[in-house]
Amino acid sequence: MRTIVAAAILAIPAVTGFKCYSDTKLADARSLENKGFVVDDTTLRHCSDGLPDLWPNSWEKVTSLRLLRAWGPEWGDDESRELAWRRLQEYVELNEAKVLLGTQISCNEQEDDQDWAWAQQLLTRLTPHRVMGLAIGNELELLHEQMSVNGSVTGECVERLWRGGGLLARFNARAEQLRGLPGFEDLPVTTIFSGAALRSVEGGVGGEGAGAGAGENAFLETENAAVDTFMRNVSAAYGNRFAYTFSFHPYFDSSLSLDPGTADQCKQALAVASCWGNETCHVPAFIASARKKITNLTGTNESLLWVGETGWSSAKPDSLSTSMAQCPEWSSLEAMKNFYGGFLQWWPSEIEGLRGPDHLFWYAVRDTAGINGSREGFFGLVESCDSTACKIRPANYSSEPDKIETMMEEIAGTSSWWIWFFVGIGSLAFCVIGVFVLVATGRLRWKEYRSGRDPRSTMRDNMQHP
Repeated sequence: MRTIVAAAILAIPAVTGFKCYSDTKLADARSLENKGFVVDDTTLRHCSDGLPDLWPNSWEKVTSLRLLRAWGPEWGDDESRELAWRRLQEYVELNEAKVLLGTQISCNEQEDDQDWAWAQQLLTRLTPHRVMGLAIGNELELLHEQMSVNGSVTGECVERLWRGGGLLARFNARAEQLRGLPGFEDLPVTTIFSGAALRSVEGGVGGEGAGAGAGENAFLETENAAVDTFMRNVSAAYGNRFAYTFSFHPYFDSSLSLDPGTADQCKQALAVASCWGNETCHVPAFIASARKKITNLTGTNESLLWVGETGWSSAKPDSLSTSMAQCPEWSSLEAMKNFYGGFLQWWPSEIEGLRGPDHLFWYAVRDTAGINGSREGFFGLVESCDSTACKIRPANYSSEPDKIETMMEEIAGTSSWWIWFFVGIGSLAFCVIGVFVLVATGRLRWKEYRSGRDPRSTMRDNMQHP
């Protein structure tokens, strides 16, 4: 039986791309054509042939990807980049997928220009029908928080980008250059913000210091992040071509507290942060808030609203500084499973009477933890480039390719006499049947020849008179 099973496995056509294995299936996935993956730097740099064809634990087709950037200057030479891009091209064509491509805006304009040059090359190679949008800048409202840890980020740079209009000017320049690429003239453009951009001012909603739309319908407006002003400018300039994009990570929400009277329990926080089923759940509530602000700004319910990323960490990273760091259940595989399962199943046409989101991206394909000893990045649905198993799986699970390989090795290496006995019996039986057929056919033809009849006439008679 094992021989038959192994032979059947070998007869199955090979899958064109990567698929992780698990006994755990998360059922009732909905509207996956409106959901996609964020391709982490690990996957694009080290295993671009490992982009998943199918959603882990759902095994339905992946149809969209978000690339944080086209390439990194520290990732390798032209040959490495060419290989990664060729594999990406093959993937999007085979899967009929679309890509949201990012290009950076930072305090280093020289690096930004190189990043943009690579982005234009990749856009051209992917072709317009395989690109869903261009993201110019990522979470720049948080840039000022890097001043204490990144020497290139200075107060002067932050002021230049926000109060000096540098972000808007560079956004407009990239968008205008995009129009110069054939076929990309009307491609949606966006800037990706975090959920912090939904606050009107630091620490609250509305009040002194808020922008022109002060109050609950305004975006963040401070000296270090004039998001509301930026939104009003791009809305007026680009209309429906501009997609409003926000990333929501309830895993890092600092407003959540441990269960009352406990030092390491967080069931109440998990119930709010990891759920998707109603409008009080964290991500649906933030999406509803974003849609209200967009509608207030544009006067229409039809503007594009994308969720740039959301996800959950299966282990505690060093960067988790909230009270949830004390709760083991918060940073667990079970919590990730529940949040990811809700992500797959959730898709409302409306939230609080307003139109729902147009697209969501899960962060990420693979973990980035472990690289250079890092304790960051446990958000992937696959652990590493070498993993064949999905992260969400039973503790004692062995991935399917390993099982098949072991089976084949056992069969190929066995010396049990009974296998060879049955192989010999089968071969002998085949030969005997063949000889019998040949002898019977020969005797029939000989008898017909002796009787003076043409064997071919006998065949015609049989066909006419069955």
